Amino acid sequence: MEYKSVSEANGTSLDAAVNELIAYGWVPLGGVSVAVIRSTWENKRKGYEESETEWVYAQALTRY
Repeated sequence: MEYKSVSEANGTSLDAAVNELIAYGWVPLGGVSVAVIRSTWENKRKGYEESETEWVYAQALTRY
């Protein structure tokens, strides 16, 4: 058995990547995982904090 995980920045891209792998015999294993990564930093030059949010969508797949 082989195992693979794929991740993308949005659900639409993940759907496309998973569908392509399904065409090559891979089968999704479990559900989709979503992680939210929030970074905050102080911008001393501008005098305030800035932040950024990144979403990561992931799916595990297997094939025999």
